[in-house]
Amino acid sequence: MARDTLFISHATPEDNDFSIWLASRLEMLGYKVWVDKKYLLGGERMWQEIQTILENNTIKVLLVYSRNIRDHNNLIRSGIFDELSFAKSISTKYSLKDFIIPLHIDDSSYSEIIGFDGITQIQFFNNWANGLINLIDKLKKQNVIIQENVIDSSISVWYENEYLDCCKIIEKEEIFYTSWWKILQMPTVFYLHIFKNKSQADMAKIFFNNIPIGQIENIIASFECNFSLISCNYRV
Repeated sequence: MARDTLFISHATPEDNDFSIWLASRLEMLGYKVWVDKKYLLGGERMWQEIQTILENNTIKVLLVYSRNIRDHNNLIRSGIFDELSFAKSISTKYSLKDFIIPLHIDDSSYSEIIGFDGITQIQFFNNWANGLINLIDKLKKQNVIIQENVIDSSISVWYENEYLDCCKIIEKEEIFYTSWWKILQMPTVFYLHIFKNKSQADMAKIFFNNIPIGQIENIIASFECNFSLISCNYRV
């Protein structure tokens, strides 16, 4: 069977957003992509299917490399460890060069996994778009096949029909913090106080700090009409 599939390996649900984004972008570009959709929904990894895909179809393993690779005991998560171990054995068995490509998506150490500090990692941390450009360049250099004139939208369809359907709005009370002032009664007049310069407006704002005031340069907006420093004011 032809090796034409990009296998996306990720550790935890915290990396789901990136994994789904990456899979959809690669599909739109014409690449054949496999990602563990059941695991994205919080299910068990489908090990038999994973082994079959890695053994027969995968041309590159795209490892979502983040601090989530390690668990709370600072150990490599078992799922990632098993996938990488099997991927390395496949790479050796079939002499596949650069079979595993780490995609660095946060500021975690380059040595989260032994030996990976010596492997070129594609940076997605600061900019996903730039990371994707660099990844595409890498895939082109490695002659990864693009399905010409065919865009597979299976990831996008699954995302809309299943993944989004499981992400529902939860009704609960929350404290809402705002910088707006509480107004017990809506005033009937709003004033714009125009000062000769910004320094005068700054002084007025400091002096009248016990009332709601908005300032733009030398203009103060307020419901208060009594400003002793005003040069003129307009009632609106």
